[in-house]
Amino acid sequence: MIFITIAEDHISLSDGLKVFLEQDSNIEVIGNAPNGKEMLEMLQYLKPKVVLTDITCH
Repeated sequence: MIFITIAEDHISLSDGLKVFLEQDSNIEVIGNAPNGKEMLEMLQYLKPKVVLTDITCH
């Protein structure tokens, strides 16, 4: 099983990614955060194999 967390501030995009990824029975999205700070907090207790994140440079 591949456990994934997603950090994305656009809820519709993160929801769509979750639905798409979980079509594969070997993938489970175990966390979803709206920003990097909350993702870092989440990673203290979740142990995903993959983190998908949105990176914006200003």
